[in-house]
Parts: sequence; C-alpha cells; structure tokens
Amino acid sequence: MSRPSGQEIGEEDLFAAALALPVAERGPYLSRACSTNPGLFERLTGLLEGFSKAGTFFNEGPIRAWDSADRIGPYRLLRELGEGGCGIAYLAEQTSPIKREVAIKVIKPGMDSKAVIARFEAERQALALMDHPNVAKVFDAGATAEGRPYFVMELVRGIKITEYCAQSHMTISERLSLFVQVCQAIQHAHQKGIIHRDIKPSNVLVTMHDGVPLAKVIDFGIAKAIRGRLTDQTLHTEIDRIIGTPAYISPEQTDPTQAAVDTRSDIYSLGVLLYELLTGQTPFDALELSRASMDELRERLRSVDPPRPSRRVGTLAVDMDWIVMRCLEKEPARRYQAVTALIEDVERYLRHEPVLARPPSILYTLRKLARRNRVVFASAVTIIVLVTLSAIGMMMQGQRIAAARVRAEQERLQAQKIEKVAKTVFALADPYSTLSSNISGPALLEQATRSVERELQDQPRARAALLHAVGLAYTRRGQYGVAMPYIKEAIGIYQRIPGEEVELLRATTLRSISERLTGNLRGARQTLVEAESLAKRYRLQRTPAYGDVLMNRGRIAMIEGRVRAAQADFERGLQLYQELPDARPLDLAEALADMAQLSTWTGNNDRAVQTARQALDLYAANVPELYPDRVTAETILAEALYYQGHVDEAASLYERCLQKALTVFGPDSDRAAELLDMMATISFAQGKLDVAERYSRETIAKVPLVGNEGWMVAADARVTLGRTLLAKGEYPEAEAILRAAHAAYAKQLPGDNQRTASAEYFLGEVLLAANRLTEAEAVLTTSMNRWKRTDGEPWRALRSASALGETLYRQGRTAEGAKYLTESLQQLSSDPKADHDATDRARARADRYLKSSLASR
Repeated sequence: MSRPSGQEIGEEDLFAAALALPVAERGPYLSRACSTNPGLFERLTGLLEGFSKAGTFFNEGPIRAWDSADRIGPYRLLRELGEGGCGIAYLAEQTSPIKREVAIKVIKPGMDSKAVIARFEAERQALALMDHPNVAKVFDAGATAEGRPYFVMELVRGIKITEYCAQSHMTISERLSLFVQVCQAIQHAHQKGIIHRDIKPSNVLVTMHDGVPLAKVIDFGIAKAIRGRLTDQTLHTEIDRIIGTPAYISPEQTDPTQAAVDTRSDIYSLGVLLYELLTGQTPFDALELSRASMDELRERLRSVDPPRPSRRVGTLAVDMDWIVMRCLEKEPARRYQAVTALIEDVERYLRHEPVLARPPSILYTLRKLARRNRVVFASAVTIIVLVTLSAIGMMMQGQRIAAARVRAEQERLQAQKIEKVAKTVFALADPYSTLSSNISGPALLEQATRSVERELQDQPRARAALLHAVGLAYTRRGQYGVAMPYIKEAIGIYQRIPGEEVELLRATTLRSISERLTGNLRGARQTLVEAESLAKRYRLQRTPAYGDVLMNRGRIAMIEGRVRAAQADFERGLQLYQELPDARPLDLAEALADMAQLSTWTGNNDRAVQTARQALDLYAANVPELYPDRVTAETILAEALYYQGHVDEAASLYERCLQKALTVFGPDSDRAAELLDMMATISFAQGKLDVAERYSRETIAKVPLVGNEGWMVAADARVTLGRTLLAKGEYPEAEAILRAAHAAYAKQLPGDNQRTASAEYFLGEVLLAANRLTEAEAVLTTSMNRWKRTDGEPWRALRSASALGETLYRQGRTAEGAKYLTESLQQLSSDPKADHDATDRARARADRYLKSSLASR
C-alpha cells in the first residue's frame, strides 16, 4: 500500500486518519486500509480502544474537555453537543458584546496533527466565506489557552431532515420544498467556490423560523475548494480513504486522487438525499456499503443502477423518478450541471409542469449494456446488422420519395402557421406602439398567448420564439410575475433545439432580468451564472446577446452597491454594442442610459447628463414617445439634472415622466411608485416638506414593504419619508420608518451596500436629534465605516463622520468630536462632488461647536 507520492504509510498515519473519523466509521476504514495486513489491523484497533480508555489521564479528556464553569474568551461553556471526526461541539453562552447562545467547535485533545488542523481550518474558512440563511453562520474564531483552534457558530436547534419529515408526516410537496432550501444552500457554497462532499441527513438540520421549517446545512469539515485554497495548511489525503460517507458519495469520490470531484459530485449526493426523503431508504443499502471493501464499493457505485424511487414507493410520479435518477447518473456529464437546474426541475414538478429530466435514451442504454457484456453484445449486433441491412436497403428508396412529399407539405403548413401567429405576436415585443389601437396592449398579449397555445404545439422553434416575445413584452410592461412562465418555457424548448444557442442565451438573460426586477437578487445572480456558462460553452462572448449579460450583471452590482464592478461591466457591454455591426440601436441606447445612471452614483453629473441625452436621441430616432425604456432614460436624465443642481428643471421633467409612467405602466405599478418617490426627493430639495411627505406616503401606500416584488422601491420611499420627518422634527415616526427600511435592506442586500449605509446615516441623525447620544454614536459609526467599505463617494462617509463628531462632542468627548467635525468639514469643502446639503450641515455643526477654535486658526 503506498501514497500517491510513493511514500509508505506508517502505523502513526493510519492511526491518526482513523482517529479523525467518527467512531462508527473507524472500524470499516481500518478494515479496508489493512485488508492485506491482519496484524496491523489488530494493533491499530487495540490502540484506538486504548486511546478511548486513556482519556482520563489527560487534563482535558477526549470526550469532555471542560466543565460548565469554564470559558473560552467571552464564551461560557454549558454542555457538550456532540463529537465529530476531529472536533467536539459545545453549547456555549456568549456574554459580550451581546448575549446569546452559540455553538463552539474545538479541535479534540491529541488531534492537533498538521493534517487534522488543516481539515479543521478548511471547515472554518469554508463557513466564513458563506452568508446564506440555509447555512450555519460563523461568528468568531481563535485558539484556546492550550493552543487548540476553535470557531464559534450559529446555534442550530434542529433535527435531521429525514427525521423531521417523518415525524411531521410531511407530504411529498412539503418535503420537496424543504429539499429546495438545501439545494439553495449548496448552490451558494458552489458560488463561493466550495464543494461540500458530505451531504447527508445528519449534516442537514431542520429548525423552525417564524413557524416555518428552515433547513440548515452544517459540517463543511471535508469541503473542497473549486478554485484557490481554503487554508494555507496542507490537506493530506490518505490512500484508499473515502472522503465522505459511503451511502451518499458519488462514484468519482471513490477515486483516491479525487481528481474528478467537482460540484456535480454534490448534485449526486443531493440526489441520494432526495431519494431518502421520498422513500425512507438510500439508493444502496448503507450498512452494506459501510462494510464493503474499497474495490467492492467502487464497483457497486460505478456499475450497479439502484431501483427507481417509484419501485419502492408506488405512489411516486414518474417525473420524480426522472429527477432523482438524473442526479444519480454514473457519469457527471449526464447529471444536472448546476444545482440551479435541479432546483428548477423540482419547482416545475411542484407546479405540475413538464420536467426537463428524462429517462436515458435507447442509444445510451445500449452503450451501457455493451460495456458490461462486450462479447455477447458484439455477436448480437453482428447478427442484427446482417439481417436488417438488406431490408433497410429495400425500404429506403420508397421512404425517400414519401418523406420528401411529407416534408414539403409540413414546411408549407409551418410557414403558414408562423406567418399567421407572427403577425399577431412579434409586434407585441414592443406593445407600446399599439396604444392608439382599439385593442389594448394587454388584450393583444392575451390573444397572442392563445394563438401560441392553439397554433404552435407541433412547432417548437416557432413556439419558443413567440413565447420569448410574449415574455419580453410582459417584462417591458413591468408584469414580471406574468412574464416568468413564458420565459421559462421558452428556455426549456431552446435547450432541446440545436442551433438556438443565441436565443437560449437571450432568454436566460431575460429571466435573470425579470428576477432582478422583482427583487430576487439571489435568483438573478444564479441565473446569470447559467448565462455566463452558456456564453462560454458556445463561444458567444462576441455577440450582442453577451452584451445583455454584461449589462444585467452590472445592474445587479449597482443595486448591491458595487459601483466599480458595475462600471466595468457597463463599459465592456457598451464597447461590445458599439463594435458589433449586428447590435441594435436600442441595445446601445439602453447601455448609454445605464452609464448615465452610474455616473450620477459616482458624482460625475456632467457626464450623466450628456450620456442620458445621447441615449434619448437614439430612442427618439427609433421608438415612439411612450416606449418604456425611453421613459426610463428620461427619468435618468431628470435624476442627473437634479444632482447637477438644476432642481426646477429636474422637477418639471420628473412630472412629465410620472404622467407617462402612469399611462405606460399603470397607476399601481412599481415604476410609477418609483417616480413618486423621486418627486418626494425633489420636493424636499425645494423645501416643500409637506408636499414631499405626501408623495412619500402615496408611494408607500402603493408598494408594501413585505411580500411585494417592489420591496426596494418601498424601502427607498421609507428612507425619503424618514428624512422628511426628521426635518419636520417628528422623530418617533421617523425612527420607526427608517428602521423598517434598514431591516429590508439588511435582509435582501449584501452587508456592505450603499442603501443600508444611507438608512443608518439618517437613523443616526434622528437619534442625535432626539438626544439619544449613545445609540446615535453606534449607528453613525456603523454607517461611516460601512460607507468606507463600499464603492460610494467619500463625501457620504464624511457626512456620517460629521454627525458622529457632534454626537461625541455633546457627550463631553470634545477632543474626539472636534477631530471628526474639523476633518469632515475640511474634506467636504474640498470635494467638488460633495452634496451641498451635506457640506452645509457639516459647516453649521462646526460653527456651533468649534466656532471659537476655528476662528483662532
């Protein structure tokens, strides 16, 4: 037995490897590793037993290292939760800076070998990279007084997912909904470059959150980095050591090198978990696999097909068989290629829609049969070929003549159908050109939809194109929820038709756009990853369709406050549209509008105005006045004029845009609400506080903060209202309104984003005005530091710093306060991009508190 490097494995290495495993797995591992050396197996088994008994001779025993009176830093240990391969988990109470119960995982005594420490550190780094509601969070990390590493995790009070489903008597649909949560957690890990490699029921706990079951994925102890490294330590892989649990690992995980293990290995394990959730059993008997030798295990997983789930539970639908067995394919290339694809198929099943997974083709099944029975299969094929060749030759000539006639007739009928439906539908991709018609745009869309269903059932290419057009039309109208089923169906059809790769990329990007516009940023990012993969797979990076991918990725980055990333994507997309001869003028116009909006974020208001006017010139030459993107570009111009200081001109343009939005999108649309919020901002700038308040309250009435696609508009409107109420001295309501907005941002957006920092700034100003100085200090400090970590303009952090200076000064900490007041005013005064109101407030603060000292300088 040898390592890949050629070095012999000694008894000490085997002992450490076995000790790192859970107790139940140590015996089977040693049995495999020592299969040719029974004496070595007996010695190591004896050592393991002796190690367990010798625990009392250590100051810190292997099972219980501390009693309940002991502490690690600010954490008081309460009791042991469980023992894993190389660590012990404890329930602990954090006593400062906040009080809460947490879980602490500490490396076991005697387990501080380099390999084990590397595994422990890898798990800590893997968890620290992730921020997802279905993944246990890491709060802290360090080393004990004895030098043993530990990390502090969110305490998950739950039970194994399989036990929860059984005890709760969950239906198939309920189990699938819970399974989707697990998939979303694993997809998040994949996006962070991490493969879990040990997905199983004991690593998925279910707890309750607001009365709803919530799945939490834990234990990334054997996680693998897809790119880069999780730790600077070296992770050693022992020869013939299974990485993972035998009943849940993929066939490629039985390879000692682990070279072929990638995200699709996790998809296999998810399939095993789904199989068990549906049937109560794993595909292969778990006990048999744990007792099998390494060669037996490899052969079983690589060659034997498990029974379909419906064979074990007769009530299961065949679609669910297809989904599960697609996950359990032996060849990674035949599984779902991303967790998002698995999620989508499960969601299709839940909506009673056709799933994309299908049983293996006859050709593939024959190939598998041939590999297993080469001699018999070859003989049979030879006989079949000799018998059938002559018959085929006689039939072909007659079939060619008949097929030509049928094909000509089919092509004629297809052309008629496409022409008939196209006259009704293709114009609807821009429904606003028909507003003067006697039939409304929505009515035409409904009519077109019926035409697609009635006329094109047998024409997949035409059907996909027209579904795509209808989805685009609904998206442009702001009816994103209505658009989504059409877009998804178009994607599904495009995936099955060769030669439609560009349209598949466009439809996938449109889906991401719709998800972004509904506020589902996580889904939008995941879908965009699929679009990027398509573009690379089919080499479409030099097409206008890839420009759409870049622009949408930039828009997501803008929402999340990642301005530099947005700028890079916008510039690449704009350059692509300018260079490619087949790019549409409307693509270029939309890209220019996005660049204009970004310029307002970076304080380059002159460029914003110029670029917005260029976009509007292109729109004016190509589309009618009420085209939705043209209305959006006018809104961006109004915003740029406002930031340029032309408040009255901006107000007049906003008013015209609002009237157009009411016509185009409807009075209850998110787009109309967004313009009402901007009218509130303009009115505030004009000093019309009552008017600003009325606009804000009207906006909030249109778009509720919770359970609504336009949650971001609702949150932005609350910040605007909170700012207005602050100016009017109505502090209690202003505080409540701003806290609600802050909570919405914190829930939906990444931690360091500009919207959250802005809400914190105004909340800090409210607390300062209400003389709640300690609270104001905490909030303003957080806002200032968050602004610094974003790509926002420096003056925004200085605005928070100035308010913090007053807070400190009023607490009697005059030296600290004076420093913030002085430095923030000096830098704001010298920054040409700084907001005039922010500079004026900073100067007024300095005059109030530092007038005498400033005058003496």
